[in-house]
Amino acid sequence: NSYDRDKVFLYDRALTRFRCILDPYEKLALSTNMFVLVPSLRDMFILKMDMIDESRSKLRVSDEVDILTLVELAYRQGTDFSYFLRSLDQSRQSYNSRDARVLDLHRLFKYPDYVNSIAPRNYLLFPPSEVLSDCFYRTSEFIKSAGM
Repeated sequence: NSYDRDKVFLYDRALTRFRCILDPYEKLALSTNMFVLVPSLRDMFILKMDMIDESRSKLRVSDEVDILTLVELAYRQGTDFSYFLRSLDQSRQSYNSRDARVLDLHRLFKYPDYVNSIAPRNYLLFPPSEVLSDCFYRTSEFIKSAGM
């Protein structure tokens, strides 16, 4: 039975009130004395990869925009893209699935001109070319180390 009162199941992952996937939730205090719980950037990345796996398709433009936004937010926080790539090994994705997603990401970061062409107008959360180059390098290194 996949039902548990204290858990929500999303793409075969049990999400609890204390933990999303790998990280605890971030708590945001509001002026109305309420809290909002949001997943970490790393967990949001894993959920995005799960959604892509579930659809059994390549990255759509909307997926690419979401991933590039996550990359830019992580960059602004001082987190490198290797952190996200390592999380794919820590999550429960199969190696075939992980390899397919990493290759999709590698292709995305390889062409900065394409990335600039899909950027929504006046959108401020797209990574600059040096960040894309770094992500491309890190996916290349991941591919080599994984023997893909």
